[in-house]
Amino acid sequence: MTTLIQLAGGLQLALIPVNFIAPYKLRYAASLAGATPIVRNIFYVHAGYIVFVLAGLGALCLGAAEFLGSGAPLARWTCGYLAAFWAIRVLVQLFYYDREERRRNRALDVAFLSLFASLALVFAAAAAGGMP
Repeated sequence: MTTLIQLAGGLQLALIPVNFIAPYKLRYAASLAGATPIVRNIFYVHAGYIVFVLAGLGALCLGAAEFLGSGAPLARWTCGYLAAFWAIRVLVQLFYYDREERRRNRALDVAFLSLFASLALVFAAAAAGGMP
C-alpha cells in the first residue's frame, strides 16, 4: 500500500504543471474578459489554491505514505477524504464538464478520468484498511 500511496503522491504533484498549461489551452483570459474584476480575481485565486492543494496532497502522500497505509484511524479517515475528493472529481468530469469539449479532447479526457479514478481507488483501498 505504501508504494501505491507514494505513486499517488507523485501523480498528484505531476498535475501541478497541467494547471499552468490549462489557462493557455482553455483561454482563461479571453473567457473571463467579460467578467467583473472580483469574479476574475476569485477565479484565479481558486486556480492557485488548486495548485497549493495538489502540492500539499502530493507531499503528504510522499512524506507519510507508510502512515497513510497503516490502517490507523486518522490515516483511514484521511484516505477516505482523499478517495472522496478524487471520486467527486471523476463525477464532475463525467456529468458537469462540457461534453463537446470532452469529445474534442478525447485522449486527454480519458487520461484524466483514468488518473482521477486510479487515485480514488488507491485511497479507497487505503481507507478500507489497505490491501492484503
